[in-house]
Amino acid sequence: MADESITLADVIEHRRLGPAKLVVLSACETGLPAFELLDEAVAFPTAWIEAGASAVMASLWFADDLATMVLMSKFYELWRGRGVGLAEALRQAQRWVRELDRGDRAESFPGVDFSSSGDPGDRPYENPHWWAAFELTVG
Repeated sequence: MADESITLADVIEHRRLGPAKLVVLSACETGLPAFELLDEAVAFPTAWIEAGASAVMASLWFADDLATMVLMSKFYELWRGRGVGLAEALRQAQRWVRELDRGDRAESFPGVDFSSSGDPGDRPYENPHWWAAFELTVG
């Protein structure tokens, strides 16, 4: 679906997702409800849960591409590679990103140009802006 648009109505109308353990919505602000329907509790995460997903990860604000790549790489390593539960894998990945220093980042992702990502200083992703955008909704 990376090359196509999908609407909340699309998800609601086609409620048969199957046994998906996790849906990751990595586009910015995919965890927010539509502002014109603030009296409704339906947003992409709840729609995907209704469609059959066990859990949905979505962002609450603009998420930097490289910071998201770093976060998701660690999240998947913990969840799929080490068998850590979804919520705990996200928590540990966020903590790891927050504490990641420039040297370890370069070593963990060789060849990636991080010059446009992060704040100046030894820990470029220390500010929650870089690592806290993603939330996990569990059905």
